Amino acid sequence: MRVRVILPAVAALAAFPTLAMAAQGPECAPFDAVVAKLAQSYSERPVARAINSEGQLLLVMFASPDGATWTEVGVRASDHVACIIGAGTDWEMVAPKAQQTTGIITD
Repeated sequence: MRVRVILPAVAALAAFPTLAMAAQGPECAPFDAVVAKLAQSYSERPVARAINSEGQLLLVMFASPDGATWTEVGVRASDHVACIIGAGTDWEMVAPKAQQTTGIITD
């Protein structure tokens, strides 16, 4: 799979007026604002999410319906500030591989 960083995604978020409120830097904003901007600018919607073992950081993957673009966003649980971690092209969902059997027969 080919991956290229999309700087326009970060640049588009830098134009957000809400970014001035986020002290984390130009790639961070309130989560709801990031969701709206990714939907409006790239037609991206959440396609996967995970939370760390401490329950303090949520990882959300966004992708366009055709897989043309994707964005990885980290979200702090404490204040819902979201920061773009990465972005690129050619998103592809893959099914998990089946576990290899050990040859032990079970009922």
